[in-house]
Amino acid sequence: MTEQEAIKGSIAHWERMVKWADEQPPLDLVSWDNMEFAIKELPNAEGCYLCRVYNMGFEGCPACPLAIEYGWCTNSTNAFYDADSARHWHGFVKHGKRLIEQLKSLVKS
Repeated sequence: MTEQEAIKGSIAHWERMVKWADEQPPLDLVSWDNMEFAIKELPNAEGCYLCRVYNMGFEGCPACPLAIEYGWCTNSTNAFYDADSARHWHGFVKHGKRLIEQLKSLVKS
């Protein structure tokens, strides 16, 4: 998988999750179990196409284009951090949309 394929795959992955989450009651608590049951996707390394290519386990993801541009996923400048930490669906949607924009900024035309 090329870098651009991984970026585009990650965009599609996040668009599906944000679309589903946006249909949930905004103030309901985030439930990864409900998301996984409904759409078979989760915001984790297994579902992220970039992680599939760049995750080095305990060594992190130093070559990941998202990490290079916005910091690692555990860094608050990377929108994943806020999306993954959201307590309610409206927060997940808000930060998930921001992550999608960060990912789209990495697409080369």
